Amino acid sequence: MDFLVGTVLPGVESFELFVYTHYEHKRRHSKMPKTLTMRVDDSTYETFVRAAKAERRSLANLIETAALHHLEESGFADDAEMAEILVRPELVKRLKAGSLDARKRRGRFV
Repeated sequence: MDFLVGTVLPGVESFELFVYTHYEHKRRHSKMPKTLTMRVDDSTYETFVRAAKAERRSLANLIETAALHHLEESGFADDAEMAEILVRPELVKRLKAGSLDARKRRGRFV
């Protein structure tokens, strides 16, 4: 499976999340929920707790929902979109070149 997105949530140290089509994954593998352990500083934790209370959600639900929303809004490609991308070799080549340029900090953000 190709992963298209890797993102770091603001204010969370070393929390890198690589996800592919959450809903498809959840539909296929919904036998048992998975446990995720993460370390955050006290102020980040308190921010999460306040937000969860304000929305009457559990802390886990708030973090899961916020992370998924962020991924969906940040241009995450689902399996159907990824399939469309992968059948276009010229597009894949241009995406890889663009990714390399970004890693080398070449070009400019438009």
